Amino acid sequence: MRKSAFASGFERVVGCAGSGGPSYPTTEVCLMQTAKMNPLPDSSVLHSIHDSIHALELEHGLYKQRLGLLREKAFLTEEEKLEEVRLKKMKLHLKDEMERLRREQLSYTQHS
Repeated sequence: MRKSAFASGFERVVGCAGSGGPSYPTTEVCLMQTAKMNPLPDSSVLHSIHDSIHALELEHGLYKQRLGLLREKAFLTEEEKLEEVRLKKMKLHLKDEMERLRREQLSYTQHS
């Protein structure tokens, strides 16, 4: 018998019940002959990532709100134009950071 990796961290036995060759098991008992248990992700790390994402979302919302106020104006002063550009860049940076944290969160939950 040989073992092959099975999704979700389990191993399965390929060639079961004395079949004499590589065949796929027909019973659940053969499918999960040995189990390799993965520990649950550390909840404090996941909470920290979640809290960071939430804080960035709030900040992103404030920048979006301020940009909305600037867009309502018929004319912008030079200072307001610079602020608009700065806010757009900061919003984009926050969006990138939130996406990075979401990927990290997903990766952490899948590999832990």
